[in-house]
Amino acid sequence: RIKYAHGDIYEGEFERNLFHGYGVYIWTTTIDENNNVTSGKRYEGGWKSGKRHGKGIFSLGNGAVYSGYFADGLYHGSGTLKNEHGDVYNGNWIRGQANGSMTVKFINGNVYDGNMLMGRFDGKGKLTYREEKGYYDGFWKLGKSHGNGV
Repeated sequence: RIKYAHGDIYEGEFERNLFHGYGVYIWTTTIDENNNVTSGKRYEGGWKSGKRHGKGIFSLGNGAVYSGYFADGLYHGSGTLKNEHGDVYNGNWIRGQANGSMTVKFINGNVYDGNMLMGRFDGKGKLTYREEKGYYDGFWKLGKSHGNGV
């Protein structure tokens, strides 16, 4: 167990003085890209050479939680992300981005089921609007409907 001077805690396995194997890292305070201070950030799961790797659960401290696989510290493989707004992304991740088959359940009730590329709807997919107000089933490009659809 290590408790850093700034308050962060790591408890787990090491190899060559790096986090490696199973471990838990708890951040005491973080500042996000908008200079908002948050606490409660926590990762529990696999580590490899000091980076999140393998299966784990990452709570980002703002209400967002990712549960799934990591590689080189990034979401990678099968996983589920509930973002800070309550939207749930379930499917495939590549280098930290939603890529491939994905189901997204938005907090407003809309549901997308289809392909994503770099975090955007891209390729074949169906967006069903809440309360049976219709749907778009067709092709997407860069997050927008593209071409003919139903």
